[in-house]
Amino acid sequence: MEALAVLENSERKLEFFKKCLDIISDGYSSSYTDLCKSFPEIDPGSVMICFDTVFKVAQNFVTGQSRDLDETFKKVLNSKSTEIQQCLKDRFLCIHERLLNFDWKANLILESNLISNLNEPLVTLSFDVRNHDTVTVECNEEELDFLIQELEKAKFEAQSMLS
Repeated sequence: MEALAVLENSERKLEFFKKCLDIISDGYSSSYTDLCKSFPEIDPGSVMICFDTVFKVAQNFVTGQSRDLDETFKKVLNSKSTEIQQCLKDRFLCIHERLLNFDWKANLILESNLISNLNEPLVTLSFDVRNHDTVTVECNEEELDFLIQELEKAKFEAQSMLS
């Protein structure tokens, strides 16, 4: 895990890894601030990057998609896999319950200061979420294809966690 390279000592890396898994498996009852205080040698931005890395490693591990991991990390993940799976399910259900409506529209660029943008189709996606906010995303064909692929991966992972 390259993101943990900021921690030179392997014991500190393992300690950070365990602390992150504790936060994840406890449903985030501990805070990011506590993590920063526990590891003052890492700047706060790097702490967040490292935490996200640990979260992705844990997610890949419980969904059976993990890469080669150190045996020590595998043991820690195995000891917390049930709690991590439950946390991932809870996060998925929380996100799923927030989406109220979805809308889309297609546009074609007819005028632009860049010739490369002319006649480029764009799709605007609007997501209405529970707290009455609307999230709008505009993307070209390539970006839309990428978004669809990522959503399909997320759907597959969510279904595998819920089954």
